[in-house]
Amino acid sequence: MLRATLRHRRERRAAPSRGVRALRVGVLFLALMTISAPSYAFWTQAAVAAASGTGSGSTSTLSAPTAVNASVPNGGTSVSLTWSAPTTGVSPGGYRVIRTDTATSSAVAACGTSATSPVTTTSCVDGAVPDGTYRYTVVALRSGWTATSADSNSVTVLQIIATTTALTTSASPSLVGQPVTFTATVAAASGAPSGLVAFRSGGSAISCSGGSQTLSSGVATCVTTFGSTGTRSITAVYAGSAPFAASTSSALSQVVNQQTQTITFTSSAPTSETVGGPTYAVAASATSSLPVTFTSGTSAVCSVNGSTVTFVGSGTCTVLADQAGNAAYAPATQATQSFTVAKASQAITITSAAPTNATRGGTYTVAATATSGLAVTFSSATSSVCTVSGSTVTFVGAGTCTIQADQPGNGTYAAAAQKLQSFQVVKAAQSITITSTAPTSAAAGGAIYTVTASSTSGLPVSISSGTTSVCTVSGSTVTFVGGGTCVVLADQPGDAAYAPAAQKSQSFAVTVTPTTPTMLVVVPIPGGVTATWVPVAGLTYECQVTNGASPPGATSWTACSSGVTVTGTKNGTSTFYVRSVRGGVASTPASASFSGI
Repeated sequence: MLRATLRHRRERRAAPSRGVRALRVGVLFLALMTISAPSYAFWTQAAVAAASGTGSGSTSTLSAPTAVNASVPNGGTSVSLTWSAPTTGVSPGGYRVIRTDTATSSAVAACGTSATSPVTTTSCVDGAVPDGTYRYTVVALRSGWTATSADSNSVTVLQIIATTTALTTSASPSLVGQPVTFTATVAAASGAPSGLVAFRSGGSAISCSGGSQTLSSGVATCVTTFGSTGTRSITAVYAGSAPFAASTSSALSQVVNQQTQTITFTSSAPTSETVGGPTYAVAASATSSLPVTFTSGTSAVCSVNGSTVTFVGSGTCTVLADQAGNAAYAPATQATQSFTVAKASQAITITSAAPTNATRGGTYTVAATATSGLAVTFSSATSSVCTVSGSTVTFVGAGTCTIQADQPGNGTYAAAAQKLQSFQVVKAAQSITITSTAPTSAAAGGAIYTVTASSTSGLPVSISSGTTSVCTVSGSTVTFVGGGTCVVLADQPGDAAYAPAAQKSQSFAVTVTPTTPTMLVVVPIPGGVTATWVPVAGLTYECQVTNGASPPGATSWTACSSGVTVTGTKNGTSTFYVRSVRGGVASTPASASFSGI
């Protein structure tokens, strides 16, 4: 900085003196303009009225920033910049940042700076930078003066980093069922790719039983086996992981060959088999570990179901063992096992369960088998209780039914011992259904009700009353004689073929309408009177006594029943009144006069 200070004198100077002063200032200005490095000058004057004076001046340099450094993360688009402020000279008022494309030498403002909008710190971030390689320079600014730094290091902005994937196999050709390891190596121009690799066979994902499909130092592996022969096209597909782009390996041809196999019987041939005797469990294994199937080479002597050998005739039994192979293994050569089966006895088993509720008129299908497989015939040993036709048993009477099962044998089997099956036959059960609907408004003395019922045996049902004070029954006619619940009973006693049926009942309510009591009889007694009448079930009664022939009082009624004795009557003529009551409704009273004694 140049400072010049003029001390002005109080007295005025002549015009020539002012010309000399102007000449001196001009010389100082020319001297400042000839300084080689960017400089900054500042001039002050204490007063402009003085005509003469003396002064002094100095200069200082605006230095450029140093150590400009640029960095960008892989795949990033924002470049971080730092630099060091000048350590000599005046301090910059700010900085302008310039980005230069190394390929085209095109330069643009960076970090949003300009000559009029500098940054005042020694770092900034240049955002949204397009792909390319760049250098940065930082320009120090102060009052129109500039000082430009040296270029920064080169930085490359690459949002997506290309990768390549290579694929190898541990064995080709391999055998069916043999573990094979595929190794995928993913490489990039810079950095180490991470993420997942998918292994595919002909475009379909391979199920890896081992290895790691996650990249580690750029390598992923897949251990798998193939269950069939053929040539497969294997690829490794890297899915990509920012900033690394996805890539797929070239197809690798994996050849898988078929294996051979042999069969070995692991069970020992029996030495004392007979027709119909215990079965033999044959066993064999193949070197492929695939299941072995068995058949009989002599079906007249033995049959095979799964691994069970059954002896059906005498002679030599030959068991055949085969393994048809699959995509991995060729068919095995057939293996055989032969042994002798001798003629044997046979036995009968009745396979149907004896009925536990056999009744006369019913049937039962009997079933039995012989170990020979020959047909079993049936007959009845108790024809008065049951008969047999083919395998159908018909129950014709009560008692013990005995069925005989026989098999006479043939050239291979001797006659079987007869088998018997016995069980009890009882009378048939029956049940009753009351088929008429109970009345809903039955009333004592009202309309009769005709009850109907049927039995499963078809035998007639008899009807009776279980509540004769409420209802009576004659044949199928129900008459209502009192109030309450009427219970109608239905019975069927059975016969020689059917057991008695369980009794059925039907219950319903019978109401009573209050009626004038009948057959009222009053008998005077000393100081009172005794009265009787015919009571009706379901009704209650109220009584009172009046003097002479006076009518009954509305509030003088007292509960009573037939045979009541009323005391405290007066000499002379009195009248006894009685009425029936139900549900708050009273009948017309009955009355009788008497003379007190």
